[in-house]
Amino acid sequence: MGDDMTPQDWDAALRPEATNPECDAFVALVVRAHLAANVMLDDIVSTTELVQQIYPIEYARASDNGMEARHRLFKCLIRLAKGDLKDCTTRGPVQKLGKYRKPGHPILWHPPHPVAICEKCGRPI
Repeated sequence: MGDDMTPQDWDAALRPEATNPECDAFVALVVRAHLAANVMLDDIVSTTELVQQIYPIEYARASDNGMEARHRLFKCLIRLAKGDLKDCTTRGPVQKLGKYRKPGHPILWHPPHPVAICEKCGRPI
């Protein structure tokens, strides 16, 4: 599970009374660290695979508010894909997605690309 987090940690972080910015900040830290540590640089994972890796459905079902927290995790990832984690996403080919099977581009996740640093000045290249 996401960097030694328990289902109770996820439930507390993604509780219903937490604001979206609070949840987004927490999820962004966990996801960025997970992608950097557990996904190879040339690999990509779907949003569903990513959620399964950091908060498996088995743990969510065993927890009191786990399924609600896991659903909120999906919502956070959708927002973060357009914002703070934009550098960790790409869009896949058109597929039929969602409940009504409408065509759309799935969000695919990859580790953040390393930034090259200038040896002379220490700035990113």
